[in-house]
Amino acid sequence: MKPNERFATRGFWFRLVCYCSLYAACMATYVTQGSSWALCALFGVAQACIGLNVQHDANHGALSQNPALNEFFG
Repeated sequence: MKPNERFATRGFWFRLVCYCSLYAACMATYVTQGSSWALCALFGVAQACIGLNVQHDANHGALSQNPALNEFFG
């Protein structure tokens, strides 16, 4: 982030949507087709991306000016 940007950029919101979409796709695949080693690995990657990026920034209040939005994603 640039020094004058305090909250999430458009790029960060794009990544947030990608990470959450990957997680939702993994969950839908698990429900409809069952489990596999590849799906488990992809689930882990999706959860790590969400936890290490989205959740971390939200818990520090850096995602949005709206505290409720930070709480939701945290």
